[in-house]
Amino acid sequence: MHQNAPIPIAVLPLNTLAGDPSQDYIADGLTGEIIRNLSIIDGLTVRSQTSSFAFKGKPQNVRDAGKQLDADYILEGSVQRAGQQLRITVQLVRASDDFPLWSGRYDREFYGHLRHPGRDFPRHRQQLAVEARARPPAV
Repeated sequence: MHQNAPIPIAVLPLNTLAGDPSQDYIADGLTGEIIRNLSIIDGLTVRSQTSSFAFKGKPQNVRDAGKQLDADYILEGSVQRAGQQLRITVQLVRASDDFPLWSGRYDREFYGHLRHPGRDFPRHRQQLAVEARARPPAV
């Protein structure tokens, strides 16, 4: 990959760990926010929400997802809700060898709607881009 070439990344739909399909809207909303926040970073090309959501609810190998979405990196994760608390975990994985490059965990209060769902992302989105640039895809 050329040094200045955009880095292709895909965000897989966040999994809801509660096992309650009525809570999927939280994970879906957060996934959309992550895609939106990453898409404004220079140097990244983020796969569309429509393409990413084709993987919703399907067990998927990161390598296969990377090939199907033509992405060198995959951001995957989960959302867990307990009462008014949300725990969001995400990790950036190099698709070619399934190697995790970065992970994060965020604990937040849930107000019945997604108030400031991406408030931590401005701080972390550049870190994701730096991690992806520092570790080119394995051949």
